[in-house]
Amino acid sequence: MATNKIANTDIYTNSYISQEWGTGYKLEVDLTSDINALDWELNLKSADSIRDAYGVNLVDNGNGNYSISGQGDWEDLEPGETAKAIFIVDSNSQDPTLPKFTALDSQASSKPEMSEMSEVSEMSEPQIAASPAITQDWKGGYKIEVDLSSEFDAKDWSLNFELNHNIRDAYGVDLVDNGNGNYSISGQGNWQDLEPGETAKAIFVVDDNGQDATLPQFDTLMGSVISDPLPAPLDNSDIVVEEPKVEPAPADNTLMGSVISDPQPAPQLSQPSQLSSDAITVGFENHANNTSYNNAAQSKDWNVAWSYQMDKYGTISNQDAHSGNNSLRMTYPANAQANSGAKWQIPGQQEYYLSYWVKFDGNFDFDGPRHSGGKLPGLGSGDLASGGNKPNGNNGFTSRYMWREDGKAVLYLYHMDQPSTYGQDVPLTGADGNDMYFERGQWHNMVQRVKANDGSQSNGEIDVWMDGEQVLDMDGLRFMTNNQGIDTAYFSTFHGGNGSDWWPDNNVSASFDDFVVSTNATDVGL
Repeated sequence: MATNKIANTDIYTNSYISQEWGTGYKLEVDLTSDINALDWELNLKSADSIRDAYGVNLVDNGNGNYSISGQGDWEDLEPGETAKAIFIVDSNSQDPTLPKFTALDSQASSKPEMSEMSEVSEMSEPQIAASPAITQDWKGGYKIEVDLSSEFDAKDWSLNFELNHNIRDAYGVDLVDNGNGNYSISGQGNWQDLEPGETAKAIFVVDDNGQDATLPQFDTLMGSVISDPLPAPLDNSDIVVEEPKVEPAPADNTLMGSVISDPQPAPQLSQPSQLSSDAITVGFENHANNTSYNNAAQSKDWNVAWSYQMDKYGTISNQDAHSGNNSLRMTYPANAQANSGAKWQIPGQQEYYLSYWVKFDGNFDFDGPRHSGGKLPGLGSGDLASGGNKPNGNNGFTSRYMWREDGKAVLYLYHMDQPSTYGQDVPLTGADGNDMYFERGQWHNMVQRVKANDGSQSNGEIDVWMDGEQVLDMDGLRFMTNNQGIDTAYFSTFHGGNGSDWWPDNNVSASFDDFVVSTNATDVGL
């Protein structure tokens, strides 16, 4: 590892390859400044394709040319301060190489006084900086990651952009498809408002129909930018997920702002009279009827990392509830992709139970024109490996359910030793050996217990109960090797797969109610 001074700057780099595998490598770069470097940015040239970047904003300028800039606490570098950049690089089985850094036109300056910052904050056309990069590319589609940052307090911000391909999924922001390749995004959760120097991460999964992957062209900032920059904004990595707090309540056991009251008894399943202190419960009772389950509504119930199209397809409804008055009603439009999802963060643990109730309407269409299947919520971790991204030990796992033909129930599991690129269908079978099925018009209780493996050992476990009957006992699993634990209640529901072969012929709906996440089996009725 050698220290190199970048010409025309006072920034020094130490670049080294810290990990190498067959088709790629991990590159770490320490960037240190001798002076106050405000809003620093550098160009770099790499012989290999950079797939992911951490600690800095990365822009792919094409032909092996990239730009990086600081984010969070490293947006500005003070004298002697070092920023850490980590790059995941695809080498196509060639020998790894170190990048070459060069300067932009201007790099370093002293930090302005607060009065100067105040003048800047009053600009009539404030902008949010968008740094998009293609981080994965596969046959038929690709993944775009966009870092969005503001120098000022940006309240209820939104951006327009154009992209000549169809965006199938979006994470970290709320996405609106305006048609003809025009989209709008807005912040959600902790990123609904951006503080000075704070960076929101948007991730898009794009269908390219076999065409070349392209980057979006960002246009207009909407909303308002207010006040002076804060003196020391925090990076998102500094956000601490707190243990859920139990609000004092009488017999209705109000936890996390949600009320569980008079649940209907399940076959062979008892409802605990008192939940343990660490249980997270969501019964959707803290919302008015017909409330869109957008990010603001979700944040009353969950610690929301990101959500996608929940505001479009999810509504609080008093039409049908398993207990109390309300449930979450999800709609699935005819002949369309209704991919809805959310990453609801839970405190990281090695073992969790997740219970919820689901009811498919009497006319629910389980089957598409050629393929039958759809996703249902489960547990997960980290980056929620899915969509053909096989778990590699560091990108998390997912343990959702699926309905298959005629409502057949299966566990849809992404784990390190899955037999194919896409998740593994694991049948759910009753004591009589027969497959389990979702019945239209009937509430079903789904409970899963996931125990993470230790280190790189194959000792992870999953158990599943359906309507009080154990229907799966699976051992010897590897979910991850980084000991990250389970940290997500992963809400995910849509017909697919991907594409029109999966879509329903009619508009259909399903209801979800009484979510419980706990480390205690008695909290889920076991």
